[in-house]
Amino acid sequence: MKECRKVAEALGELSSYTSRGRTMSKRDVQNCNKAAGKAE
Repeated sequence: MKECRKVAEALGELSSYTSRGRTMSKRDVQNCNKAAGKAE
């Protein structure tokens, strides 16, 4: 989650996220965007 938040802060709102062979669920990506302050 911490890594996803940093990427969202740098790039903007994410539609999906995969790291180290793991794909985050849609809900996790939405939470990540909210944590980064990029979600509407």
